[in-house]
Amino acid sequence: MVVAMSINEATYTKTANTTVAKPLHRNADYLKWFVSDVAADAGNAIRAFAMPLIGLAITGSLSLAGAIGGVSMISSLLMYLPGGVVADRVDRKKLLVVGHGLGVFIWASAIVAYLTGNLNTAALFILAAVSGLRSGFFGGVSIPALRQLVPGEQLPRALAANQARDGAIQMASGPVGGFLVALSVWAPFVAQTIGHGIAWFFSRTIKADLRPGRAQTSNTPSLSEEDVDATTEALRGRDQITGGFRWLKFHPTITTLTVLVAITAAALNGTIQTLILSLAASGANEARIGLVSTAIAVGMIIGSLIAGRITSRVPTGKLAIASLIFEGVALTPLLVIDSFYVVLIFVAIAALSVPLFNSAASGWCIAQIPEDQIGSIGAAAGLINAGLLPLAPIMAGVGLDAFGYTITLAVFIGLNLLAGCATALLPEFRRVGIPSEWGLTGR
Repeated sequence: MVVAMSINEATYTKTANTTVAKPLHRNADYLKWFVSDVAADAGNAIRAFAMPLIGLAITGSLSLAGAIGGVSMISSLLMYLPGGVVADRVDRKKLLVVGHGLGVFIWASAIVAYLTGNLNTAALFILAAVSGLRSGFFGGVSIPALRQLVPGEQLPRALAANQARDGAIQMASGPVGGFLVALSVWAPFVAQTIGHGIAWFFSRTIKADLRPGRAQTSNTPSLSEEDVDATTEALRGRDQITGGFRWLKFHPTITTLTVLVAITAAALNGTIQTLILSLAASGANEARIGLVSTAIAVGMIIGSLIAGRITSRVPTGKLAIASLIFEGVALTPLLVIDSFYVVLIFVAIAALSVPLFNSAASGWCIAQIPEDQIGSIGAAAGLINAGLLPLAPIMAGVGLDAFGYTITLAVFIGLNLLAGCATALLPEFRRVGIPSEWGLTGR
């Protein structure tokens, strides 16, 4: 679970509408994309939940189990920016097909390794690194592809469908992942392999031209070969990457907010990893552990419903600051609660804050970014936001081994509270009003 400013998705939602397009449910290529994305995300969510449990079962060490997750995240981060640049230069259909094909190969190899008795600690680290590289490089292709398949006026509805889908996947991934681990260590790998296989098949059947610059929607003009070549030459990878960081350098409020959100995200993920690893080490049933993810999903879905009603009425700065502080306060009782089901209640309550913050702070940050720079700035902000996440599972595993549950949890919750309170020290952000009062004033 990640608290993140959703700048990247917004990059693909601003276009002018000139004609009426057919409904999404009649857009064959969109439906193929949707099924492909659902299958891949569902398999990934199930496997991702199960991975710490698999790591603990194979290595017998909480530290190593946490480190495996950290290696995957670090590998993904290394390819985040290069993958984003390639996604703006290469046929996105080909990238989707190749990416999912590699996913099938990687996780089918994991199944073979287990069945042949070679799924040891070293193999898990190799799998984590390779799968992280694949995810980081190809993970940024899906939304740009959607942008070419769906007219601008339908993008908000398409993205809303994605969010609802993600909540449902999050809700189901925990129990399913725990159940599969209980069946066999390699069962979650089968789910991931099947997911990529379905995604590979449906990606291949998309008929639309997904090369950058070839608009497929009714409201976006296609570019000529010469225009595309000129655009490709102009959008040099170096300029795309460094331009975003240069902009952030001159907007310290947004940059500081991004860093504080990164700390909060790492702390929240560390809290959840600590809880899951501690439950696993104590011998808790895998399916029961899976209820942690379900609690998070329930909280986020309810939070999304609340956010839709209050974000236009409550000043953005105050709402975002309060939501981050609320998150840390809601997690604090975990330090003294022994009842598993009461823990789930407080985890769900804490998760309420995630969509509240995203709907408030992310929207304001996006509004401050110049239209022609939102892609590069979004990539830079996204990298900063995700930069601390690899430390969360590592710190959780090492902390549990060295200091125990309570101290490790206290460190993460303390970081969460400190980062949340620090946002109140940003005067410009604190004064941000309701969305109708936003202006291009971000510093």
